[in-house]
Amino acid sequence: MTEVAISIGYALRWWLVLAAFGAAARAVLDGRLPAGPALVHAAGRWVLGTGLAAALWAGAHAAPVFATMPIRVATVVAIGALALAAAVRRRREPGQSAVPGDASARFLRAEAWFALPFAAYLLMRGFNHDIYGLEKFMDFGFVNAALASAAMPPPDPWLAGATINYYYFGHVVTAFLIELTGVPPAFGFNLMLATLFGASFQIAAALAGEIASVLAPRGATIAAGVAGLWITMGGNLHGYVYGLLKPLAVRLGWTAAPAKPYWISDSTRFVGHDPPTADKLIHEFPAYAFYVGDLHAHVIALPGVLALLGVLLVWIRLARSGRDRAAHALAAVLGAGVGALAATNAWDAAIYGSVVAASVVATGRFGAREHGLRAFACTVTAGLAGLALVLAPFMVRFVPFASGIDWVHSRTPAWQWALLYGAQLALAWVAVVGGRSARDRGTGAEWRFLLVLLLGGLACTLFAEVAYVRDIYGADWYRANTAFKFGFQGFVMLVLASSAGLALLVDPVDGTRRPWRAVGAVELAVVPCLYLAWFVASSSLAVAPHRPWTLDGNRYLVRETPEDFGAISWLRAHARPGDSIVEAVGESYTYAARISSNTGVPSVLGWPMHEWLWRGASTTRDLIAHEVEALYRDPKGAAAGAFLARARPRFVVVGRLERQRHGPVDVAGVESLGDVVWRQGQTSIVRLGSAPGTP
Repeated sequence: MTEVAISIGYALRWWLVLAAFGAAARAVLDGRLPAGPALVHAAGRWVLGTGLAAALWAGAHAAPVFATMPIRVATVVAIGALALAAAVRRRREPGQSAVPGDASARFLRAEAWFALPFAAYLLMRGFNHDIYGLEKFMDFGFVNAALASAAMPPPDPWLAGATINYYYFGHVVTAFLIELTGVPPAFGFNLMLATLFGASFQIAAALAGEIASVLAPRGATIAAGVAGLWITMGGNLHGYVYGLLKPLAVRLGWTAAPAKPYWISDSTRFVGHDPPTADKLIHEFPAYAFYVGDLHAHVIALPGVLALLGVLLVWIRLARSGRDRAAHALAAVLGAGVGALAATNAWDAAIYGSVVAASVVATGRFGAREHGLRAFACTVTAGLAGLALVLAPFMVRFVPFASGIDWVHSRTPAWQWALLYGAQLALAWVAVVGGRSARDRGTGAEWRFLLVLLLGGLACTLFAEVAYVRDIYGADWYRANTAFKFGFQGFVMLVLASSAGLALLVDPVDGTRRPWRAVGAVELAVVPCLYLAWFVASSSLAVAPHRPWTLDGNRYLVRETPEDFGAISWLRAHARPGDSIVEAVGESYTYAARISSNTGVPSVLGWPMHEWLWRGASTTRDLIAHEVEALYRDPKGAAAGAFLARARPRFVVVGRLERQRHGPVDVAGVESLGDVVWRQGQTSIVRLGSAPGTP
């Protein structure tokens, strides 16, 4: 079979599994919650899949169950049980049949909102498939570490003997889907990126459409489409101004040409960079993250964030309508969702834990009366129980590495802030003001939810103007990470509210339709922000004439470093749990640690800078890099002997990179330390004579 056929086959297999999750969630929940089928399908699929992965992950902390067969058996049994329960329930309900006549058509319509963006992203990603560059090695290393271990937490791929001390649950979910589908990891990495893209599009569209269907029904479809596209492909006003208007002004002779032409990353490195100042920020948004293609924490968490917001809207509806028992059950789901975010990307847990807390107040249901206080206590108790159930396994071994919060000593110029968030804020304001007049169309839940989105988004975009989280970044970049993490979620919340604002312009509350208002909103706000979508798509597909299409993220290894690919393949097949390796140590974002990243077999040390980020400074750990170099240069020396006796690695890799990083390498001396179990060209793997151990 050709590479294209193999990739398409894996993609279809992956999609069928995800479709089964959607069908199961829909069978169980459809008609039981105050939510439309599109939102049930979109958010329910993610909640079900994440919930099954979380159950296996939590169990793997007590017993080694995170392996192929238990995962497949447990998942099939769980989905089968859910489907059976749903069928029984439907038979018992008056007027319901086990399989409604139009169920398939409704399912396919809802699934198309995922499948089409999923396929579109695969088309773009297939020409940019390599799992190399930026932090892809870190992300792939976490996934492979989870795949290589039946117990949790996974071993740290870059510090043998330690477990991962970072937000890794999203990588475990990725490993869960790879195990479940039987797709090779190098394909699964790219398929997971497409899944995140498709799920984010679908959930955002369903959530915006759900709100608009109550407040502005005739604009619901437009709101859904804009929300999905803006969340996954759109950006801020910077790209439109600097990527289109400014070059046009240069051609017309109105302004001088910039030092360099606009590039997509400029919209995420604007404040402090153009013009340059001593206060440099990072202000990414989802479209850029999908364009870059790192399977990083904030990207993996995005569908979970959107699903949590969908559950929150349904919870507000239940609370507003007095359905306390169902609201308490959903409060536990909200708590569990915040716990899953804490293990996936802790920043999001802090943000959306606060959003959920604010929503409890915003419902207006928990007054001083006895019933209100009792309902409030039950809600809080259920939420904290769900939070503890999911978060406890993660926190047992996790050591936080943030060092507190401090006040900022610099701020973003107002005109730059307006380019980043002004368009979204303006439309979100329209949504809240216009929706206030339309809140009598329902229980008022939708308007209150929009208010939470507006205030939450505004707070996130302004947080870094007041305070910052102290981390390893300093000097000119001291608040960059804070602005990045909070601004990312502020963008998401404001865009969701903006889409409802657009729907209210299309379908005004007063009944007087003024087409110019909708056209003006599209031209002045939506079109400039969606301009980035064209830039992302054209940039992603620009390499199509020069590169083959495939989803194999390891193709660059086969093409450029076949010896490394051979060593990686051998270790994947023969390494055992507890084994560790010695390979070239190097700087972050480089080709160093390529064996451990692609196999999950822990290296004694991989990227030291990242270990410093996760664990803080350590003179003992810093010494390892020098000991690795001593091993390659003088394998019979005292330093190498002491290092091997303490670290007790199972394998030593000798290849081109080791010669470059730690040369001159005494190849014969290294190979004399044990048995050469694999060799190709200038690369060999030496299995040491001593049994592996824990360093």
